[in-house]
Amino acid sequence: MISMHIQKIMLFDKRFNGVSFLVCFLVSLSISFFAGYYPVLSLNPLPLVTTQVASSLTIADVVKTNKRFNILVKYLEETELMETLNSRQGSYTIFAPTDTAFTSSSHKPNDKETWKKILQYHILKGSINSQKLKSGKFDTLLEGDQVNIKVYSGSIKVNNNAKATELKTTLSNGVIYEIDKVIIPPHL
Repeated sequence: MISMHIQKIMLFDKRFNGVSFLVCFLVSLSISFFAGYYPVLSLNPLPLVTTQVASSLTIADVVKTNKRFNILVKYLEETELMETLNSRQGSYTIFAPTDTAFTSSSHKPNDKETWKKILQYHILKGSINSQKLKSGKFDTLLEGDQVNIKVYSGSIKVNNNAKATELKTTLSNGVIYEIDKVIIPPHL
C-alpha cells in the first residue's frame, strides 16, 4: 500500500448582503493506493476561521478609477465635493452620471456654483443599496431639493428619466448607482 497525505490552507473572499467575509479552510487530502484496487480519496474541508473584512474603498476611490466617470471626477474635484465622497465620517448614495450622460446633456453650465448644485442634487445622505431602495422622494445634499425614485420590476428610475444601476462594490462610505442621464434640480 502506498499512502499520501496533503494539507493545504485555502482562503476565499465571499460576499453576503454586501459584506465581505474571509473564509479559511484547511483542506486535508488523503490518497491511498492498494495493490490491484482503485485509489481511495478523501477530502476533508475543515472551517478554521471566518472573519468580516471591512472595505477601505470610498465612493471617491471608485469613481476616480472607473473610466466611465472621468467627467464626473473633474466636476467633483472642481466643486470640492470629492472631499465629501472621500470622507469616512458619513455615508452617501450617489447617482453618478457616466461620461456619455454628461456629453449628451443639453444643460452645460459654465460656472462652478451651478455645477456644484447639480452634483449635490445627485447625492443623498445615507447608504441605500438596491435591496433597500424603495419608490419615493429622497432629500439630496442640495438643500430643499428631492429626487423622485421609482423602483419597479428590477429597474430603477431617477426623476422618471435616468436609468440607475447599482455598482456592486463594497464601500466604506456608501453606494454608487451609475445613471445614464444628468439630472437637473427643478429650480435650475
